[in-house]
Amino acid sequence: MAAVERAAAAEGTKEPNIAKIIRQVINGPAPEFYVSYETAYRYVSLALRGALPTEMSSTRTRQWNDLADRVRKVMSRNRGKSCAAALVEVMERGNAPSFYLTPSSALALYYRLTSQPCA
Repeated sequence: MAAVERAAAAEGTKEPNIAKIIRQVINGPAPEFYVSYETAYRYVSLALRGALPTEMSSTRTRQWNDLADRVRKVMSRNRGKSCAAALVEVMERGNAPSFYLTPSSALALYYRLTSQPCA
């Protein structure tokens, strides 16, 4: 949400094009991977073995392969570091290359978050 607000402010118009801003945001870097450790471990393990499910969306496949690449780099720099420990390190660092959302799911998320009343 903060990334969308920053992009909208940078656009500098009274009526920002939310769909356009969301496309820009989701294609840029994200502060973290927004996934639980358990889920990441399961899919990174599969990605490292080249065994991701073939029916997985291209967005999810890219997410797990990107995360696996980072884990692989940590493990190669630190011989003997386990996959689990490397994954913790990568996830703690954050800085995901993208939000791994399709434009339609990002737009739906945006509208869901902005329509909720304050508690």
